[in-house]
Amino acid sequence: MAYIYLNPLKQQLEDARRQLAMLEAQHQQLLQNLAVVEQQISQWNAYINATAPLADRDQPPQASLADFCRMALEASPGQWVTAKQVRDYLVQLGIQFNYSNQMSVLHNTLQRVGQTSKINGTTVYAAKG
Repeated sequence: MAYIYLNPLKQQLEDARRQLAMLEAQHQQLLQNLAVVEQQISQWNAYINATAPLADRDQPPQASLADFCRMALEASPGQWVTAKQVRDYLVQLGIQFNYSNQMSVLHNTLQRVGQTSKINGTTVYAAKG
């Protein structure tokens, strides 16, 4: 026999089956990804629903900068912290500074309400006591 006959319809059918298998695998991967996204959406919705009532109570705290600095120092008991660390802590609490030189004001306040020391040339603070 000098030739080989390959049925073109059979080849097309095999190609179609391979393409279908690839699409089904892709479909399965998309379904898994969708499940992950739906779970994340559910978690974010739960977080938003739990946090929204707290965020709606937008009453400013009735405390002075000195009170906030004491609170920040007491949040790190037995540790020395920099003024920048105190500022970052207060910003996380939602406290914003309206001073032209906020670090100077913060240093002065921390010196009044806490203990002061120097570590490697950097001024650090700790709660009194």
